[in-house]
Amino acid sequence: MCIGRLLISASAASQVLEGLRTFGNLAESAECQVKHLMGAGDMVCFDNQRVLHGRTEFAYSSTNSTANSAQVF
Repeated sequence: MCIGRLLISASAASQVLEGLRTFGNLAESAECQVKHLMGAGDMVCFDNQRVLHGRTEFAYSSTNSTANSAQVF
């Protein structure tokens, strides 16, 4: 899905930006996040259109120098 340009007035744009800032602050707040340290062999699956998701950085070491992922279409 492509949304395209947002054609709104300058006054409405400030309201949109404020809403986006509020959403960003909520999404990054600790009480709205679930964190789980995954181990070797762990896998997680979710509906990409239903869950806002992200990840923290990978911890690389000399014994674990690559991260593997797969996508199912």
